[in-house]
Amino acid sequence: MIPDTLLKSYKKANSLSIKPAISLPWKKRSSRAKHLKIKALRGLLSWLTKAGSALAWNWPGRYRAGPNFDYSENNYSFLPKQATFAPLKPNTAMSNEVKVGILAIVALAVSYWGYKFILGSNVLLKSNTYTVYYPQVDRMQVGTQVFINGVTVGSVADVSLLNDIDRTVKVVLDLNPDMTIPKDTRAVIVSTGFMGGKAVLLEYDKPCSGDDCAQSGDTLEGVYKDLLGSMVGEDAVADYMSIVQKGLNNVLDSLNAALLSEDSGSPVAEAVRNLNQTLANLNSSTGQLDRMLRASSGNIQGSLKNVEAITANLQANNEKISAILSNADSLSSQLVAADLQATIAEVNATIAQLKGTLAKTDSALGNVNGIVESIGAGEGSLGKLIKDEALYQNLNDVSRKADSLITDFQDRPYRYMPLKSRRKVEKYDRQDAASSN
Repeated sequence: MIPDTLLKSYKKANSLSIKPAISLPWKKRSSRAKHLKIKALRGLLSWLTKAGSALAWNWPGRYRAGPNFDYSENNYSFLPKQATFAPLKPNTAMSNEVKVGILAIVALAVSYWGYKFILGSNVLLKSNTYTVYYPQVDRMQVGTQVFINGVTVGSVADVSLLNDIDRTVKVVLDLNPDMTIPKDTRAVIVSTGFMGGKAVLLEYDKPCSGDDCAQSGDTLEGVYKDLLGSMVGEDAVADYMSIVQKGLNNVLDSLNAALLSEDSGSPVAEAVRNLNQTLANLNSSTGQLDRMLRASSGNIQGSLKNVEAITANLQANNEKISAILSNADSLSSQLVAADLQATIAEVNATIAQLKGTLAKTDSALGNVNGIVESIGAGEGSLGKLIKDEALYQNLNDVSRKADSLITDFQDRPYRYMPLKSRRKVEKYDRQDAASSN
């Protein structure tokens, strides 16, 4: 017979549905390294599942249903009442998946510890944290070393910008647990070189003890120093300034003796004397200019009045000037809007006609020139008339006779008009002869 307690244990195991391995929802396996990590993690989870099953059902006092019972397939079925039970023998063999899983966990733990150690924080040791507020940190990063008298005592654990009006920077310092600092400690940000490296120096006047020491989580005073303040201390700056002041005093004394001494023949002294003379001449010129302006003040006032009258006239005729400008604007707009292309085409046609007319005129002048040359050569009737002297004399005689005939016709028209009697003609001739005598 199977005990009731054992039957209850088998029923409980059958209702748990324990799986020997867990399938993780990995969708992408882009590299062999990632595949090996996933395989190692699955192996580790499988081993933990098997170990949990063995611990749950094979604890001292528990039994299993025979030597061939398979736990990996969730085969928790009931056995016949005649089944015999034997104590579970622990499986001491470790599979390769389990080994790879353990190695991966150890590697991840070591990597995390190494990363934190490089940043200056040891996760295996408890440390003290302090908060410091700065107006700026000049690109200081997490992991920046914290020093006291040149000895590393911690690092910067966090740098964040607060969302306030002043945009304050909050810095968290992680110091060694055995390091105690006073409450009035100053955390000074300094530059470690010209390349922009930063460090935090903890400065305080004297060591602390008891309640005077700052506790983990306290806030320290933050001080920021620029590159010059980091490279040179305040005492060194004071010494350097004292030396520079002495040197400048000597240089100024030498310059004073060289510039102001009248017996000095140096070029600088000569230049200073020339400059003094130039200033004196300039003073005299300005005096003369002042006198000229005073003498010409009446003319200047008259010119200013004329200018004022001109401006008043312009102001009075402002409307007319505006109208003229408006007309000019309208005229320019009309010229722009006009069909300039058609006008230009008409002008070109007129120029072409004028060129044709000039060509015809040139041809006519050529013909006239030819006629004149022919006349000059005595060719043609007009040429003979001009060149032939006899013809010219005959024409003169004809002209005189025609003139005499016309004169006689005017004086004695009865000679040429038809009369009734010859006696009247002779009568008139006698009268004309008597009047002439």
